[in-house]
Amino acid sequence: MAVHPAATQWNAMRHHLSFSISLISALVLLLISSRFVVDFFLVAIYQNLHLHLALIAVFAASVALVIRFNIFGVIVLVAAIGLSIHGYLLSQRYAVATVDTPGQTFRLISFNVLGTNTENANAIADEILGSRADVVNIMEARGVVPALPRLFAAYPYRIGCGEQTKSCDLMMLSRYPLKNGTIQSLSQFAYHRFITARVQLPAGEVNVAAIHLTKPYFDAYHDEELQGAARMLGRLNGPLVLSGDFNASSISPDMLEFLRQTGLKAAKNQPATWPIMAGSLGVPIDHIYIREPLAFRHIQRIADNHGSNHYGLVADLGLPLP
Repeated sequence: MAVHPAATQWNAMRHHLSFSISLISALVLLLISSRFVVDFFLVAIYQNLHLHLALIAVFAASVALVIRFNIFGVIVLVAAIGLSIHGYLLSQRYAVATVDTPGQTFRLISFNVLGTNTENANAIADEILGSRADVVNIMEARGVVPALPRLFAAYPYRIGCGEQTKSCDLMMLSRYPLKNGTIQSLSQFAYHRFITARVQLPAGEVNVAAIHLTKPYFDAYHDEELQGAARMLGRLNGPLVLSGDFNASSISPDMLEFLRQTGLKAAKNQPATWPIMAGSLGVPIDHIYIREPLAFRHIQRIADNHGSNHYGLVADLGLPLP
């Protein structure tokens, strides 16, 4: 029986389409896999999106096999599944579960409010004041300049925005005294974007740090800034919480090395904070990390981004009583 030319053409189209989708998926997987051989800033974005891209590749490879079964597509699908599992395991390597520990609750907010977002300054201030947070770390604080008097009234202790620096970029606000507070630069791009201080809580002192890093695809600055921060944090003894906009997920190679060096831990379920339109399917590039004896009691994304290009984070941390 002769095969109709239209059927032959359709089969050829299916073959080419299936192969093309599989090939594109394979190329994306190769970019993700670059983490095994090189830590280079030009592929940093793919390494940061490791888990997301691998899951997309699983979907794409599955579609390719539905269009037309082929061995190459099977290989790509298996590789995509493997890299998805690997990405998830990386996200849990330095993660701890939330626990209801006894002791004092310490509430922290970390929020990149977007420096040009002044029209929402009062809404952001309402969010912060309504949260009853003990410490608030704000990145691109120029966005809340119109509401600073309200914030300063509720948080009498601060670093940034006129305190230790004339710039208003990174700012730490506290209800409790800030001891040994410093604001430092990590690079020419991260100018006055690293704050450390000791907060005197009723249950004891806690080291609190805030950071805003350069984007990881700007040469090697992201890695260098992390190394500088790791050295400074290594000088701090006792419980520690670090929060801020890292512009990177916890599974990127330099972030994993940073967590290894500092002993900091993330929460097992790290809320997605960027991009805004992706919602819960986005990437967690804003983080709250802790060091024992602090423990995560609860962490969540602030529901409203209030005009920022990031979602903020709020965490309840447990500090054991002395």
